[in-house]
Amino acid sequence: MALLYLLFLILIIINPFYIYNLGFIYSFTTSFGLILFSNKITGNYIIQLIKISTIAFMFSLPITIYNFYEINLLTILNNIIIVPFVTIFSSLNLPVPNVSTHIDVGCATPIAYESWISHLSAIPAATKFLAT
Repeated sequence: MALLYLLFLILIIINPFYIYNLGFIYSFTTSFGLILFSNKITGNYIIQLIKISTIAFMFSLPITIYNFYEINLLTILNNIIIVPFVTIFSSLNLPVPNVSTHIDVGCATPIAYESWISHLSAIPAATKFLAT
């Protein structure tokens, strides 16, 4: 945890405007949550995957609501499906194909998954818009 704080301070000293960068905020907030609850991530691979996805979702949720006024209710399901593919692609040093920008799944996915998730995104209750 101390290393995360140190890295945060070094990056803010190098460029104070990082504090306004959403990628920076998401990255450090989610990393903080995963490090904070790392002792709770136990069980078999599927259970660990669900716990990691849930922790990441819960820590990034306030940032998402504040900046975009909507919640993607399929985020945890998407991560459970996507992460194993990205892990396989990465471990084999294969390039991971990117998803189109109109699909809000939060990370890169295999091409075959792209068309399937676009159908899920059309589900009326998949994304909840929040009033401002």
